[in-house]
Amino acid sequence: MLRRGSATGLVLAGTGLGLLFAPIAEADGGIRAEQTLTLLVIVGGLAGLGMTSLSLRQRGFVRAASLGLGTLAGALATFALLPSIHDFDGLPIRALAPRLLIVAACVAVGNVLVVAGMRRAFPRANRAAAYAALMLLFATLFPLPMLLMRPDVAALNIVDVRTQLRAGAYYWTVGSVILVAPFLAVLTLPGDWFERWWNDLAAWVVGISRSSFVGALLLGTFALTAFFAWYSFDRRPTTADEIAQLWHARILLSRHLALPPDPNPEFFAIDNIVDRPVWMSQFPIGGPAVLAIGVLFRAAWLLNPVLTALTTWNVYRFCVRAYGEGQARAAALVLALSPLMLLMGGTHMNHTPTACLVTLALAALPVWWSAESDAALRRSAAVIGVSVGAAMAIRPLDGAIATVVFGLVMLAAPRRDARRARSLLIAIAGGAIPVALLLLANWRTTGSPTRFAYEVLWGANHSLGLHDDPTGHPHTAWRALLLGVKYATQLNWIATTWPVPITLIIAAGLICARRANRWDMLLLAFFAAQIFAYSFYWHDGQFIGPRFVFTAVPALLVLAARAPVMAMSRFREGSTGWRIAIAIIPVCLAVAWLRRMPPYGVQGIAREFRESRSRLKLDPPREISSGRVQNALVFVQEGAATRLLHRLWGLGVSRPDAARLLSESDACSLLNAVIAEESAPNDTTGRTQRIVQRATPFHPSRRTVRVPDPNFHVADSASMTPACSREVAIDFRVRNTVAYGGLLLENELGSDGRIAGSAIYVMNLGDRNETLRGRFGDRHWYRYEVPLRGADSLPALVP
Repeated sequence: MLRRGSATGLVLAGTGLGLLFAPIAEADGGIRAEQTLTLLVIVGGLAGLGMTSLSLRQRGFVRAASLGLGTLAGALATFALLPSIHDFDGLPIRALAPRLLIVAACVAVGNVLVVAGMRRAFPRANRAAAYAALMLLFATLFPLPMLLMRPDVAALNIVDVRTQLRAGAYYWTVGSVILVAPFLAVLTLPGDWFERWWNDLAAWVVGISRSSFVGALLLGTFALTAFFAWYSFDRRPTTADEIAQLWHARILLSRHLALPPDPNPEFFAIDNIVDRPVWMSQFPIGGPAVLAIGVLFRAAWLLNPVLTALTTWNVYRFCVRAYGEGQARAAALVLALSPLMLLMGGTHMNHTPTACLVTLALAALPVWWSAESDAALRRSAAVIGVSVGAAMAIRPLDGAIATVVFGLVMLAAPRRDARRARSLLIAIAGGAIPVALLLLANWRTTGSPTRFAYEVLWGANHSLGLHDDPTGHPHTAWRALLLGVKYATQLNWIATTWPVPITLIIAAGLICARRANRWDMLLLAFFAAQIFAYSFYWHDGQFIGPRFVFTAVPALLVLAARAPVMAMSRFREGSTGWRIAIAIIPVCLAVAWLRRMPPYGVQGIAREFRESRSRLKLDPPREISSGRVQNALVFVQEGAATRLLHRLWGLGVSRPDAARLLSESDACSLLNAVIAEESAPNDTTGRTQRIVQRATPFHPSRRTVRVPDPNFHVADSASMTPACSREVAIDFRVRNTVAYGGLLLENELGSDGRIAGSAIYVMNLGDRNETLRGRFGDRHWYRYEVPLRGADSLPALVP
């Protein structure tokens, strides 16, 4: 018989065996096939564990040995998948068998040890919560040494956030001791002073009527988000994603799904806009359609603050039905004071409307679960279906994750009867309507219902999976693990900016919980599914933290607000533990919001975004906005590398190929190849291959010529042709560049879908500008640039 004190050792040993994926995947130089195999075995083993548990628990107690055998069987079953996976092409599968057996055995033994230890440490009622706490502890503690010490993050084509994470680790350790511990130490003072204070405060909060609380919640959240939109982002789009979707919203308001291609696309192109065969953004139609509402009322910057307030209300309604009024108010306040929610709500990104729709479905789920009347069943089912379907029309993967997680909950609902079956059909039909509109828009724009504009712009490798990304970098199993770990770790930094990691607070609450709550498990499953799915997406999306998992952030914040309630159930009222459980979140909120400590806390992060992306926070020329200058063609000055990239796009070179050519080629030889192709505009067959053959590979050396734009690589002075010298001279003429993206939105669209208006903004492409003489020769030509000898760094209109 194992002693109870050995439970922790069993759990640690089992977790250690399970974590052998990291060193095993990196062995032998991190061969890609071996990484993929290791990941397959682990996923197969966990699937076998789950299926064994589900199939045997109906008979009562399930032995750990049976779970271990199920894990081993699931891991070995991955052998059947190997012939269908590209990573194993040309490799003898028999040679991989020893590795597969070793990893499968480690996973199986590790699971047996963890199960045995957890059974010794926790009663059955709260064992599921304890397992969730173990995963959160792993997500909190394991990433720090891996991310802080690993030297080749850049080699994996991942945004290097080690500086930010080091700052976070410092904040969580030193900040917890200096900023939080003194407040908690006060709670040890004897007397019932804290209980009286707490009871009076709780009575006051609960005494506020529901309508007054909801009204203050909506108004306060909207006001805070609108303030961040003004203070941190100047009410402007500051990313290519926002600009592309706002442009597409303008297209929709002109009564077109997409515009015909412009005759000179290189002068109007930006990263995330499709130029051919039609002109539109790369994003699904739902995002631009929602933004079109704000553009129509000339207040696009206020749309997401409204949706952020509605998201908070949705979370409140869900928590009222799942946990009660008191916990609902606490969760809503934590959400309304989350800097990640407020900052993202201050942008034009499509993550905010997606989160609003998903939380709308979440709020309807407890209603559907407990509904007795047919009307309530039908109404809640329709809300769930339409909400997740509309979310899928904005961000397909986020909507699909919500559909799977919420759908499994609905299938597992008790009291299976014909009424619930009919309500499921209503949910499916409701979700099918926005999805059908999405597929119809795809068919009208890309030629196929299932072909998204992402694929048109970036190619088939834009999809999920372990494969080369569109730029040619391999998305391996190790990189997928690193991305998932980074996303989870960054949420501790940005979701609340508390001096205590949010996942540690949630894990502590789950460990103290007396029994697992079905809604807690739903929120955890949704959060885990979001992290897991996006780890298989090649792009490392970084904007206000890990934006790809933003839709699951409300679930994480609800669990954080719930943690003190779960912990309080384990302590006697009035004890030090009981007091700390109550005070920890108010103290963390006060530290994060009230103390000035850049780059930490809410004030520091808000100021960081205020001072960044200044090139995109510019007004159009006053001479044009005031009407003094009309019938103008304005050339906007970007850097030499961006100009060359635009000319490649204008020749029909794909975004991935153009990016690779620019990064790997001598810029002068690449420019000469582009000029040669521009002289034969109709000879498009084999164009990209000819450019590749004419461009000289770039290898940094002591002879490398330094030019103002560091992305314009000049191998040596011998490659500086007259055309290249003129191109570099354009950059020497100005003090700084001006981002074109925001000024694209100043262009007007005519009734025929062509660019029109009293002023037209285009990219300054140097010698290539003469191409526009026949089209815009009747206009007055200007440059919008930052003069080298100007009095400040603001751009000026120069004839």
